Amino acid sequence: SDTVKARYVDKELSNQYVPRGNRRKVRAQVAIYEYLKALEQPGQ
Repeated sequence: SDTVKARYVDKELSNQYVPRGNRRKVRAQVAIYEYLKALEQPGQ
């Protein structure tokens, strides 16, 4: 399962949410897939 909520994990393991503000949502699994796919096709 992929979510768009980022968290900070500090040395106390407080696991605080990262405020997104005006930044766009990023789905990590999709972003990593697209990145790896682009690496396989360097000419495009």
